[in-house]
Formats: sequence, C-alpha cells, structure tokens
Amino acid sequence: MARPSSSTRNACRFIPTPAEYSKAINLYSEALQIYTDVGDLREKALTLCGLANVHQFQFAYSEAINLYSEALQIFTEVGDHNERASTLWSFAEVHRSRREYNEATKLYSEALQIWTEIGNRQSRGAALWGLAEVHRAVQEYDEATKLYSEAMQIFTDVGHKYWRAHTLMSLAETNQQQGHPGEAVSLYTEASEVWDEMGDEKHASDALENAAHIRMTLQEATTDSAETAEVGEDPLPTLG
Repeated sequence: MARPSSSTRNACRFIPTPAEYSKAINLYSEALQIYTDVGDLREKALTLCGLANVHQFQFAYSEAINLYSEALQIFTEVGDHNERASTLWSFAEVHRSRREYNEATKLYSEALQIWTEIGNRQSRGAALWGLAEVHRAVQEYDEATKLYSEAMQIFTDVGHKYWRAHTLMSLAETNQQQGHPGEAVSLYTEASEVWDEMGDEKHASDALENAAHIRMTLQEATTDSAETAEVGEDPLPTLG
C-alpha cells in the first residue's frame, strides 16, 4: 500500500518495481551517505523512509523496522509532525503484514491522532483505513465497516479517487466475508467505476471479476437449491 502523500518531496513515496529494487537500494544508500555527511537530518530521514519502503516491498521486515525507527527518531527531533505520522503509518503497515495487530493498532492510532491535530484529512483517512484493516483481520467486521465508511467519506470529500476505490474494495471484501453478497457486488461495481475513471484497467477488471464471481456463486446456489427441492418433493396424494 502506498504511503500517505503529503506536500513534501516524494522520496518516501516512490514505489519501485521488483526489477528496480537493487537500483533503488543503491541510490537511496548513496543519498543517505550524502545527507549524513552534510548533516541534513530531515533529508536523511526521508531517505531512510525510502530505503525502508524498498525493504518492506521485499518482505525484509526486520530491516524496514530498523530504518523506520531511525527515521521516526529524526522526525521527532526536528519537529516534523506530518512526516512523523507518515512514518508511524508505514511502521504500522509492517506490523500488520507480520500479523502483529496490537502493535499495528497502536501505531495507526498514534498517526491518526497527529493527523487529526494538524488537520490533514486525507492522511487521517488512511489511518482510519489501516485501523479498519486490523479489525477486519481479527474478524471484527462491524468495527471495520464503521472505520472504512468514515475513511471513504473523507476520500470522497477530498476527491482522492485511488484511496476511495481502494476503500470500496476493502468494504466489498468485508461484506463478502460477512455473507452479504448483494452489498459486496454493489461495492465491487462502484470500485470498478472509480478505477475506470482513473484509467486503471487492471484494478477495474479485478473488481468486476470479483463481482461476477459472487453472482456466479449465487446463481449456482440458487440452481442447486431448486434442484434439491424438486428431488425432495413428496408426490401429491391421489383422490379416492
């Protein structure tokens, strides 16, 4: 999942492809040495985040945690509240990936508090989404739905289509897990429309495929039920 955006440079937001991992690590490492040598703490922290992101994408979670921790300490020292919250969010993502849900909840909540205090609504929505993901993972579906819905309202208000579509997908999956196929189909379809507006054909197709699979499953269940009922019917009694 992409790190929440901000008005700062995009070093921490760059998402390399698998083929670019080695190159990205080398470039970030070179930049890190430069910023360390010149004593630019903020740029050093941003570069640590970028390096941590690459390790996270490679599932090298322990290394990512060490780098995020160092960046977090710097952002705390220089008083950059927004980047500190972004790092907390990324830190939480690592713990969620490792199914360390208590720690993830703590970090998402801390990021949420900071973004609420500084008025960053879009990133606040990302923190709510993260908390919802944790609740869904532990099958607390009602709380997850509540948080997803609050996040989606924010993304709708600020006009962030990517996060809105992604949250619609999460809501659809939650309804599907709860056994609400009709609502899930509706949400997948809406998500597909948003992906399509963005020109993201792959995600739009995936959403429609999910909706189609649910419809097919429902149709098969209906057919099976009808056949079972027909086979199990008692013959009508004869008169006389």
